[in-house]
Amino acid sequence: MKHLKRVLLLFTVLVIAVLAVIIWHTVGVYRAVHAEIRTVHMDQLEQQIGGEKLTRQELRNGKVMVDGVTLHRAVYYPQAETLVCFLENEDPHRDIYLEGLPDKNGGAFPERHGISFVYFEAVSPADLDRALIVDMTNWDFDTSNPVSLPLSG
Repeated sequence: MKHLKRVLLLFTVLVIAVLAVIIWHTVGVYRAVHAEIRTVHMDQLEQQIGGEKLTRQELRNGKVMVDGVTLHRAVYYPQAETLVCFLENEDPHRDIYLEGLPDKNGGAFPERHGISFVYFEAVSPADLDRALIVDMTNWDFDTSNPVSLPLSG
């Protein structure tokens, strides 16, 4: 009887630990996806306009997944002409660019909880009709698999 109680106690502790890790990860992903990402250009612009927050326009209502790559959120800051994208499962060593603008590679911030932050500056409102391209080439760079993720929707 005493052995059974120990096993049940150990099992309960293990279940609680697993649930705590799952909850910690889920909350971390939620916070990363909903983070307020700021570039140096955006900070400088806010200082120029008297410390007011920049206007932001949410382009995505929900996440979109194509070929395993997920675009959780796309946010456009019209005053700074800056686009910030929140991605999961993309390879940060590959090209990420706007459709039709392959020379406009994005900058990146460090990943948090599996969410990558990619930003593009000098993006005009007309460029928001494009898709985000994540080129998922293999490590030898002998094949290309451009994954197209719509910015709005």
